[in-house]
Amino acid sequence: ESEQATFSVGCPWEGCVLPKEDKKSIEYMVWGFKNANEIDGEYRGDPNDYTPLNTQVTDNMLGVIKTQWDHYWRATDTYPVVTVDSGHGSYDSWITEAVKEWDATFTASIASGLATLTDSSDFTREKLLKGWIPEEAGPNTTHWGGVADNYRMIGGGADSKMSLGFTQIQSRYIYGLDPLTNSCTQLNKKDYMSPNQNVKGLPLWSGYENCGESIFYAFGQDKDYDGSYSNSGDDKLLRAIYGTKSATLLVTEAVTNPFADGDYERLAKGIAGYNQGHSNTRWGRYSLPEMLKRLNNCAGYDEGTEDDRRCKGLKYTIDVKSTADLPLVKYIWRVIKVSPPPAAEPDENICFEYGEALWNSGHSWDFVRGKALLDQSLAEGGESVKIDCPIS
Repeated sequence: ESEQATFSVGCPWEGCVLPKEDKKSIEYMVWGFKNANEIDGEYRGDPNDYTPLNTQVTDNMLGVIKTQWDHYWRATDTYPVVTVDSGHGSYDSWITEAVKEWDATFTASIASGLATLTDSSDFTREKLLKGWIPEEAGPNTTHWGGVADNYRMIGGGADSKMSLGFTQIQSRYIYGLDPLTNSCTQLNKKDYMSPNQNVKGLPLWSGYENCGESIFYAFGQDKDYDGSYSNSGDDKLLRAIYGTKSATLLVTEAVTNPFADGDYERLAKGIAGYNQGHSNTRWGRYSLPEMLKRLNNCAGYDEGTEDDRRCKGLKYTIDVKSTADLPLVKYIWRVIKVSPPPAAEPDENICFEYGEALWNSGHSWDFVRGKALLDQSLAEGGESVKIDCPIS
């Protein structure tokens, strides 16, 4: 409270460079707003780079403030309640309208196909979006308001970029002035303060080129996130099990087929890319099961590396699907147990299941494989992870 009661201009009108610790100054507040909306200055370098230009109140800054205030005033006038969250009476209708923004990429027919694939009749875009938004807005799924925060927009805590409301898209993509970051025409200068419009932000940002692009890459014409697992080595991927429904057996006595990502895997990668960046190399280089197989030490990857981002993205997509109560995938793998010399017995095929749930619990593919080879359980007193190999 003592800091809040202290008035500090910070610097004279011509601007200056102030210590980054001086966060109670008016000048720091100006810099923070201009930084979040990328107004006037250069903001892709040092995030604490105070310069005369980016610490001044300018016409550009006042223009952005006016646009945001107009949107906020209209929103609170339309929805005059101190808290807007998922309990609002119109929330379901907002969701219904929002998912239509996916129609160009993640279509209703794809969602229907996923419902069939997973034998889950309620695998819908609406249910997914309802499970996705809390991962951004928090467990209370709030747009504005809350304890002692009447009408206050929920902002992101992981950065200083004014991530706003239900869908937490950074303000620079909506209201910013830098042409390198405000090129998402589906969102730029749109009313992002209104809760019914903010809900649309997630499908719009993920589903279009020049925006977040992750769902666009997953389901667009080129399907940039498609990966495959060749099955050319000793470790064979026999089949996928989506929820409780088994897919076609890939490896039989007569033929060995590769595994190719389908709509389920594309969606998983599209959700992950929303959280960790849409890079087609990051999500298209490996199939989903191969990613789960090789990412065996998420705690050990250096911050910001491709594998660190893959780990965080896959954890995020599993959280989204779990919150939405949508089925996770697992895969049946077959490995070879080599008989030690002198080989009195032939080598043995050993099968086990491994997928999103086990990976997310911290058990690596190598660890589960080892337990299967020893015919052991993951926990004392449990059932062995070794299963009968499917044959055809």
